Amino acid sequence: MFVCWETDIGTEDANTCLGDSGAPLLVAAAEGAPEVAAITSGGYNSCDRDDLSFDTAIGPHLDAITAMSVGNLSTATLGEVVVRANLANGRFDASVFSETLTIDVADGMSRLVVVGNADDGSGNRYSLGVRRGAQPTDAEYDCRSELPGVFQACTLQAPGAGTWYATYRKDAGAGGEYQLSATAFGPLCSLDVDGNGLFDALTDGILLIRYLFGFRGETLTDEAIGNLAWRASPEQIVGFLDAVPCLADLDVDGNGVRETLTDGLLAIRYLFGFSGDALVDNAVGAGATRTTPAVISDWLQRLER
Repeated sequence: MFVCWETDIGTEDANTCLGDSGAPLLVAAAEGAPEVAAITSGGYNSCDRDDLSFDTAIGPHLDAITAMSVGNLSTATLGEVVVRANLANGRFDASVFSETLTIDVADGMSRLVVVGNADDGSGNRYSLGVRRGAQPTDAEYDCRSELPGVFQACTLQAPGAGTWYATYRKDAGAGGEYQLSATAFGPLCSLDVDGNGLFDALTDGILLIRYLFGFRGETLTDEAIGNLAWRASPEQIVGFLDAVPCLADLDVDGNGVRETLTDGLLAIRYLFGFSGDALVDNAVGAGATRTTPAVISDWLQRLER
C-alpha cells in the first residue's frame, strides 16, 4: 500500500529526489518525537515541489518488521538527530570524473553516512572512498564502496572528530548527473549505552556505573558489551556518555550533578525492574528536583530510545 503526498514548501529540490529511496516519511505525532509512517519509494517526474511522491506504508508490514527487529518498536523513538549534512551534485563527463566532498565532524557523533548516486545508463561504473584527515586514495581509506553500477554508500560508526573527505569517482562509462551526500548524526542520550537496541542492566547499567565511577579504557568495557553492539570500544562509550545530551539526561534526579550513587544507582535499579520506593530509596541526591518513584520512572522511560 502506498502513501502519496505533496508539499507546498520550497521550489526546486523540495520533494523526493534521486537517491532518496529507503528514507523515512515522518509525520507529526500527537506528542513527542515524529513517527515513521512510510518508506520512500519514488516520485513521478522531478524533485520539484509540484511532483507527486509515493511511499510504502509500514502499517501493513509492521508485524513482519517487528518480528525481525531487536527491542521494542512500540516504545522506540528516533535515536539520532542530523547534526551536519553536506551535498554536492553536478554532471560527470570525459573531463569531469570525480567529486570530493568535505564534512567537519564534531566530537561525539554516532555515525557518518556518505551516499553517491547517479544516472545508471551508458555502462556507468562508479566508486566511493571516505577518509579522515586526507583525501582517500585507492590504497588509503577508512571506507571504500565498489558495488556494481553507480550507487555507492559508506557508513562509519562513531567516526571521530575532524575533517572527513568523500570522493565519488566515475571509473567507467559516459557519465551523467550525479549526487553525493555526507551526513553526520549525533546521538540522543539513551540507556542503551552500547547501542545494540536493548536495555540491559548487566551491560548498559554496568557501563554507566563504571563510567560515573571514573573507569576508562578496558576496565570500563570488560565483559560489559552486549551482542551486536554499535558502541563497543572504551572510546566510543566515553564519547557517547560525554556528549552534551547525556550531560543533562543522565542527571536522573535533576539536581545538576551526575553522581554514581544517586543517578547511576537509579538508572541501574530501573534497568533491573525496580519500581516504587525500592527504586528511589536512599538514591536521590541533595537538591533533587525529581524525587518520587513515578517522576523518576517517567524520566528514565523516555531514555529507552
